[in-house]
Amino acid sequence: MIWRDEHKDASVSHMLENETVLQSFRNSIRNQEHQSCYKHFLDLITLAADATSMTAKQMSRRMQLGLPMAPWYDATCRDYKRCIRWNKKHNQPFAELQQLLPAEEKTI
Repeated sequence: MIWRDEHKDASVSHMLENETVLQSFRNSIRNQEHQSCYKHFLDLITLAADATSMTAKQMSRRMQLGLPMAPWYDATCRDYKRCIRWNKKHNQPFAELQQLLPAEEKTI
């Protein structure tokens, strides 16, 4: 998340006005459901951040699970992944991505 001091009041207001998640959060505290409490607290923060332009950045599933980065996954892989996501987002064909691959990898 990106903290923006000028949006802090709106962020707090959004958290307090989100009655559904806030009630779930209170119920999980009352029932001593620690995992549920954490999830609802995180939801409150994330939803408020999204609503007040304190953009919450996505965390990959690998990072959430605490798994190490594969040793072969390097900057080239990240670039290919970025290109694939851009093409998918903009409804572009994937065929031209084959041209980016080195000759020995085109047989994959």
